[in-house]
Amino acid sequence: MRQRLILSLLLSLAVFVAGAPNAGASAKVTPAERTMIKARVPTSFASTCVGSTSTFRREMASVSIVKSYAKTLLVSVSCYPTGQGQPNEVTYQEFKTVKAMNGLYVIDLTAQSLKVGENATSNTCPKEGGYHIGSSKTTAGDYACSPSTSKQSAVLLWTNNSLKILSVAIAKTDPTGSLLLGFFAGDSGPR
Repeated sequence: MRQRLILSLLLSLAVFVAGAPNAGASAKVTPAERTMIKARVPTSFASTCVGSTSTFRREMASVSIVKSYAKTLLVSVSCYPTGQGQPNEVTYQEFKTVKAMNGLYVIDLTAQSLKVGENATSNTCPKEGGYHIGSSKTTAGDYACSPSTSKQSAVLLWTNNSLKILSVAIAKTDPTGSLLLGFFAGDSGPR
């Protein structure tokens, strides 16, 4: 139980690391984080992003099950979109390899009590499956979501194999996951 709590906290850290929405004005952003924001985050909320690489690496290194992934994390940024249909927080984490990205994705699935392929055809969360971009038949990555409860925010995880980016979106209130699934279907990035 303690390990699951630690994993849930680590998963949430990715988007809560900056402390408050739009805290980026005073946060230090490294050149790599600035490049990630400019090149990969949707322009509709790129101005809300802050760098979270060093904090996320430090926190990963303190949890034994994900410690090895700290060295494979290249850059992490946390964003705070505003407006109707937007999650409260989104993070984009780029890894050195697809294997490392997918390894952490599977650990995150376990933290959310999800299984690969679970409810893949459902229109609501919880669910997990692969996705395609446009008319391509090639799987672009995987995604999973869990709805909010009275004790936990809704979470959406997705990978982008070609970019080696694991993304996490959190909505404080989304009991079916429809807000997060709508966000994912729209301009969610990474691009």
